[in-house]
Amino acid sequence: MQQVAHTVRRPIIAALARCHDGDIDAAAEALQPAQRKRIHVFIATSDLHLEQKLRIDRATCIERVRAAVRRARGYTADVEFSAEDATRSELDFLSRVVLVAITEGATTINLPDTVGYTTPRSTPRSSARYASACPRQGTWC
Repeated sequence: MQQVAHTVRRPIIAALARCHDGDIDAAAEALQPAQRKRIHVFIATSDLHLEQKLRIDRATCIERVRAAVRRARGYTADVEFSAEDATRSELDFLSRVVLVAITEGATTINLPDTVGYTTPRSTPRSSARYASACPRQGTWC
């Protein structure tokens, strides 16, 4: 990563990190030589993943998002946040998570279908659902 960050000049070089301090710090170190850098933090937001994979509750998830975006912003102004398993996440909770990420300084919001839950036919409905739920603060998700 550092070699790419040192050599490539025009594109933004992004490093992916879980919402954990160590991951974010490692991403920032790898990106240090980059002219244009982005730290992309992510965490699961579906109840299934929160309970079974991460073994945390919604409040802990929100605090991890808050801390992770804030920490990443300490290294770069360009921070992307992704809600893993967004398509199975409860809409009101997902909206709260996105608002926290934006409030803490995320410049890009990504709501991926990381587990292949949606079908091509349902994608337009999902996009409209997210757009209506996401806060509008100069960022479209």
